[in-house]
Amino acid sequence: METLSVSEAAGRLGVNHKVIRRLISQGHVDAALRMGRHGQEWRVSTDSLDAYSVRTYGDEPVTRAATP
Repeated sequence: METLSVSEAAGRLGVNHKVIRRLISQGHVDAALRMGRHGQEWRVSTDSLDAYSVRTYGDEPVTRAATP
């Protein structure tokens, strides 16, 4: 399973990192705490993020970072 940091997930949806943290706490996206370089960090499941994106924005997963 591929995962993203909170910042990477936020960039992928084009939202602030606080939105991703809220989605994690509300159970809208799956994430797990992992040890990172500076202590524990949330890792967000790309499958879960894509599923949330489809439910929220439409048929295809949103990748706003790729949009000009």
